[in-house]
Amino acid sequence: IPSIILENLPTFNSAFHFEERLRSLETSFSEYRQTNPFADAVSAIPGIVQQFMTQQMTEAIRETVQIQIDRLQDSLQRENDEFLRNIDENMKKIIKGQVKNQVKEQVSRILPRIEESVNATLEAEMEGNKSIQRSDEQQNLYKALVEAYDADKAILDTYGDSTILKRRREDDDQEGPSAGSNRGSKRQKEGGEHASASTPSEKATEGAGRSTTGSQSRQMSASESALAEEPVQTTCQIEETPHPVFEKGADDQPIVQTSKHPEWFS
Repeated sequence: IPSIILENLPTFNSAFHFEERLRSLETSFSEYRQTNPFADAVSAIPGIVQQFMTQQMTEAIRETVQIQIDRLQDSLQRENDEFLRNIDENMKKIIKGQVKNQVKEQVSRILPRIEESVNATLEAEMEGNKSIQRSDEQQNLYKALVEAYDADKAILDTYGDSTILKRRREDDDQEGPSAGSNRGSKRQKEGGEHASASTPSEKATEGAGRSTTGSQSRQMSASESALAEEPVQTTCQIEETPHPVFEKGADDQPIVQTSKHPEWFS
């Protein structure tokens, strides 16, 4: 077969126009895709799925993170509260210990002063009570001495010196001249003792008792002599010494002072 004939023979492409048809189909499909909404929707599905997954993951992550944050906050809050409570308790213990020590120190300083003040107050009250009791005793003693003095003065005013002279004569007759001289010296000695600035409280008390006894005896003798209409003899001699007056001294002891009215005994 000549080559010219072979060249002019129709081929598969030229017979069926395959390439042209393929290009036509591609063009038609492309146009169809551009005009079909379903294809657009199908092509949009991957993007939508991706966006949804992104949102879901973000939300899930956010929730997970929030839960963890809440747990951490609660744990931190508990730890913080526990820490603050421990600090508060420790501070209270420290302050309590310091206050206790300070109170002990203050009490140890103030307590001796309080004890001294209380003791001084008690001693003052006891001394005051003793002074009151002593003052009462001194007043009673003074009253007894004044009563004795008044009784002796009444006897002297009533019967004069005859009573003393008669008593002295009888004593001289009974005891003799020597006893009389001794008694005179004894009177002088006793007068000197009473004229001194101060005497012990016991001697003053004994002298008051003797004076009281003597005054009672003289009153009884005066009553008997008044009934018998005879001169009365006293049981003890009335000494011409100032009447003692008792006052309270600084040491709460009786102090004997001379009377400001010696003319009562004249």
